[in-house]
Amino acid sequence: MGTSIPIKAPTVQEVTSTEALQGGLNAKRPLEGEAKKKVERFVTAHAQTSRPGTEQGAEPAKTGAPSSLPQVSAEEQQQATLQKGAIQTPEKRNSKSRKFENVYKTLFVNNGSFFEKDMMSLLNSFRSKSKSLVDMTTTLNPGERALRKFLLLETLQEQGDSLLSNSDRVEIKLAKNQLLSEHGAFISGTLGAYEVGKAKSFSGPSLREFIAAYQIIEIQPSTTSATDLFALYKMIKKDLQAGASTEKLVRMQEGFIQILVREKTQEPARITSPRHHLILSRIKQFGLLINLHALHSKFLGWGQKANMQGLPTLTSLTESCLQAVLSNETLAGANSLIAIASAVRSDRMPAKNAFITNYCRWVLLHDLISGMYRNSNQRKILVENIERNTQLSAILAPIIQAPS
Repeated sequence: MGTSIPIKAPTVQEVTSTEALQGGLNAKRPLEGEAKKKVERFVTAHAQTSRPGTEQGAEPAKTGAPSSLPQVSAEEQQQATLQKGAIQTPEKRNSKSRKFENVYKTLFVNNGSFFEKDMMSLLNSFRSKSKSLVDMTTTLNPGERALRKFLLLETLQEQGDSLLSNSDRVEIKLAKNQLLSEHGAFISGTLGAYEVGKAKSFSGPSLREFIAAYQIIEIQPSTTSATDLFALYKMIKKDLQAGASTEKLVRMQEGFIQILVREKTQEPARITSPRHHLILSRIKQFGLLINLHALHSKFLGWGQKANMQGLPTLTSLTESCLQAVLSNETLAGANSLIAIASAVRSDRMPAKNAFITNYCRWVLLHDLISGMYRNSNQRKILVENIERNTQLSAILAPIIQAPS
């Protein structure tokens, strides 16, 4: 009877201060004064002793005591962080560093994991005096390589002391200054084009092609004229194929107008005036493409009303036209137009051969196109070549009525 029975104490569950104040109490009689303070002290002590990795009942460590400090050196912590690849997550970065990461993903590789590896590789190259991933790439020109490094360095600069040492920050600053001294115009121009493109609501391929259209100006600063219209169209064609192409061309032209305004505030006119001329040329080129698209859109609208099947897309027909008129591939462009015409068909007999003949008359001889020919002889050769080859291909052959 006198034997004591051991009783196991129940496991204490973690509770919030609100639950501690409310549990088992009469709602009509809330704790007040000293009783309330006792409960709050209990909850605070309980929270300290029930943290993960802390044994219950252990004396809580005093704030600021030597035992609460890191037990590894700064160098060891830095090396461990580097090996782990502990770059700050995008959520922890400020808006400035996120902008540089977004530019990187727009122009280079849209992959967060690769971005971090690229950044760590560049940091490690400073420490080991070796080549980074950027240095080893063979697909970038010097300006693009400098831009990619600059974007990585800007994001690295925002990292905390757990990753970067003072010597790292000095190396990063020196590398940035060197990049800006050698490729500053290309870097600042690209970042400016990115800002303008974002303001115009470009995204994905639209933003990338808009920036690429500007970068060509910076890649070839010594040229006296902008890239020809055909090359520009081929560069942005993929983006235009997504639809609403004329609207996108208008927005791109407006974007270059904003770039020109921005350029005029950057440096003295004597330094930037050659680039201003190139940007103005690009603005005029976009104007020509807008009118050219409107002309071809009107022509294809006529074909739809004529109930023609197999009509080409607006972009493919416009590209073939520019190839025949502006490039050194006049015959290739003519053959492309012939192939397009051969695919068009109609159930209406009078319209069977109308596509190519009307295209030569309404488009290739239009005043807008006439101003693009090198001379009148080129226009004559092009039209005669199309008519001669289409007749040989029976596209323009006389219609033979079937016997009744």
